[in-house]
Amino acid sequence: MGEEDKLCKKACFFFRTLADGHAVNFEIANDHEVLFGEISPDMIMQLNSLMNNVYEGMIKTSDDWGKCTDN
Repeated sequence: MGEEDKLCKKACFFFRTLADGHAVNFEIANDHEVLFGEISPDMIMQLNSLMNNVYEGMIKTSDDWGKCTDN
């Protein structure tokens, strides 16, 4: 995958957080040794939709947005 191969459908990724030479512990589920997720071809559009539909509403309804304290 890269600039020459375009993603046509959904794909999943795995990211190992352990140092080289350390084995993954399969006895413990979800211990952050291996992170995973899903990527789709329209990932930027999904991010844009999330920002516009979720975060923008949260920011607009927050009374404290943009205000700083004197502390």
